[in-house]
Amino acid sequence: MAKIGFIITAGGVGKRMGTELPKQFINLCGRPILIHTLERIYKACPQGEFVVVLPNQWISTWNKLYSEYQCNVPHSVVVGGDERFHSVKNGIIALKNAEYIAVHDGVRPLVTLELIESLIYSAETNGCA
Repeated sequence: MAKIGFIITAGGVGKRMGTELPKQFINLCGRPILIHTLERIYKACPQGEFVVVLPNQWISTWNKLYSEYQCNVPHSVVVGGDERFHSVKNGIIALKNAEYIAVHDGVRPLVTLELIESLIYSAETNGCA
């Protein structure tokens, strides 16, 4: 299997949600949404390299939640940019060994394992997905 890097962008502030806490940290079925997302992708590809991209002011919140909810997915955290493009770029720079790069929105935890696996297969077979 090719070396795959996953960039999980979580830079939104959730203005439309009307909450003080950004939506990536809101509880869904007992765990923060971002933890669900990270664990789901890890389950599909545990050998992947993972980078979570967050606004600087929310990194300490993420670190606290990651520890509090005993999430064990190895990953690095990088500061996002002014626009999604800049955040993805910062994530790419942080990846060490990826032959392929997947970008996923941190507040989309319901992606299926089958979809992730089929995208990986497509990328390996066709060079992209």
